[in-house]
Amino acid sequence: MLKKFKVRCYHYNSEGQPLRGGCFKGDSCRFPHPNDPEWEEASIPQSLTSKYASYRSHRPSSRSRSPRPSNRPHPHPHPRPRSPSPSPSRHRPASASTARMDSRAGASDGYRGSRSSVTSNSPAPPRHPPAFAAPPPLPPPPLPVPPSLPAAFSAPDAGAARKPSTREEMKVMWDRVLPIMADCVEARKVHQDALRNLQDFEKMLQTPRYTVLVKPEDKARVDHRLADLKAVCEEKARGVTTALNLLKETNWWPVGPNQDEGAAEKYRELIQYAGQLNITASDMYQAYMKKSLAAPASDLVPEPAVNIDPRDSTSRPLKRRRVSDAAEEPPALDPADVIELEKLQDTVAGLDDRISNIHSDLIALQNQNEEDIEDIIDKKLESLSLEPRGHPDSSELEQVDLRVKKNTQYLDELSKEVVVLMSDSAELQAQTERLKQEEDADRAEIEAMRVQFQAYEDASKKDRDAMEALSAALEAYRDQPPAPASVPLDFLIQSIDDPIRDAVRSVVRPMVEEMGQDLQQKMLSQDKQLYTEIWGKIALTLKVVDAVSKVTSPGPVS
Repeated sequence: MLKKFKVRCYHYNSEGQPLRGGCFKGDSCRFPHPNDPEWEEASIPQSLTSKYASYRSHRPSSRSRSPRPSNRPHPHPHPRPRSPSPSPSRHRPASASTARMDSRAGASDGYRGSRSSVTSNSPAPPRHPPAFAAPPPLPPPPLPVPPSLPAAFSAPDAGAARKPSTREEMKVMWDRVLPIMADCVEARKVHQDALRNLQDFEKMLQTPRYTVLVKPEDKARVDHRLADLKAVCEEKARGVTTALNLLKETNWWPVGPNQDEGAAEKYRELIQYAGQLNITASDMYQAYMKKSLAAPASDLVPEPAVNIDPRDSTSRPLKRRRVSDAAEEPPALDPADVIELEKLQDTVAGLDDRISNIHSDLIALQNQNEEDIEDIIDKKLESLSLEPRGHPDSSELEQVDLRVKKNTQYLDELSKEVVVLMSDSAELQAQTERLKQEEDADRAEIEAMRVQFQAYEDASKKDRDAMEALSAALEAYRDQPPAPASVPLDFLIQSIDDPIRDAVRSVVRPMVEEMGQDLQQKMLSQDKQLYTEIWGKIALTLKVVDAVSKVTSPGPVS
């Protein structure tokens, strides 16, 4: 159950009767209603006891609102049509029109003053009893209750106020929040990549090549791929939501968002324009209230209208005022001007109704604002644990000021650190890219070293197996009995010299003898051939030489 204040709801009067249809909040209103047990103990609101109480108490309810200008009774018993074309009823003597205009002029002397052509000592025209007396105008009807304040202008939550954090606590919170923010950024980037892949695949499916797929297995494969991409995109979206929820659960963000300058400028202009409208409305309200309070009660009731319809024989037109001899007689108005004047009267009546409605709106808005301000003040007092009527101590105020100054210093330092981090973001990003490249190179080098280590490990395994085999052979050799002592080399050579010589002689001598015989036979055969062939030729040559010598030699001298 909501806590009730000790002041009655201003939507009900002191007798418990609803005003303007009662309270629109119903059971959610924090002020006592007539059906609440706190009604008798609660005090009457100040708005019902102020200088406007008489006006509020006489304001009509929704059932007794004054009719609109279209539904109000016409001052004439038989209203005439408002058509621009002249009707038979418009053709009346000029004296009637003149008398009608004179009566209107006499009724509006209080607003416009007397004409310059009228003498100051001219007697007032006699008043005739009106044929139809219009009732006095009722106060303007109230407008619907304005809506509640927007969320942006509502009172802050009392639980939102927290104890100012120290520098160490802020550092701990930043160490906790920054990784979550990085996860949010990474999850959003992955989700955007998945969404881009899905969009590219959908665009590819819209090409003519994929629109003419006729094989069921092709269509099934494409549909399966599309479903996989959609599932991946949804999964990444859930990851983004999860990361953002983790960031929200921290409930800690001392620095406001970096809003767009254009949006912030529009928001400031909107606030400035709303403030100007509020000031203008307040000035209009104060001016209107001063005017209404300064005017006497007799001026608020208009004079009864006079029936000047020529068809009514009981009423006679008023006599014209006497004017000075030098003054010119006012010209008679034609029916078109009369129609225009009637339209102006209707327009003035409509404007009067609008002013009354604005007055009602201003009063309702003022009451609503007072109630909202009281609610905000009460919530603030409850959140600060202060009595509504109490006054804080000066020492507490000094402590609050010190805390505010400390918080301001902390925020300034934190904002400077954030600015430094934002300015170094480009350098950090470049360093991150460089570290990523170095990491990729290190990974490639580690992979090559791993392959080389695997080869070394295989070779080591083979060497280990060989060593094990050699160790086994050595052990087996060691287990064998010792060999006998060896014979000296010279003794061995001397011992085998004679057998080897005999063996060589027995084998080589026949071969040498056989070769000698063959060589001798070949030399004999060659000698015979040489003797028979060459020596014959040599003998012939000798004979030729002897003959030549005989021929060439000189004879004996006689």
